[in-house]
Amino acid sequence: MKRHSSESGGPDAGSIAHVRRGAFFNYIMVYLTLSSVLMTAAGLCLHSVLRADSSDRREALLLSSLQRAEHHLRDDSRDQNATLVSS
Repeated sequence: MKRHSSESGGPDAGSIAHVRRGAFFNYIMVYLTLSSVLMTAAGLCLHSVLRADSSDRREALLLSSLQRAEHHLRDDSRDQNATLVSS
């Protein structure tokens, strides 16, 4: 009999249906929040990796230009020493 009374609009029928309708929205919001947090974290990691890669590339270019300048300076120094010795 109790089953009949809750189906026919008793005091338990409205409260259970209302709680279940709102729970679905809460689950969706939790999933959206978690997925947005994960995507934000992945984006931040990707951004930091790409930024580190570009800074490594700049440092490698700077180092290679410094090595070229050192090579030219040593060649010029050696040529100057050779001309001073031959004079």
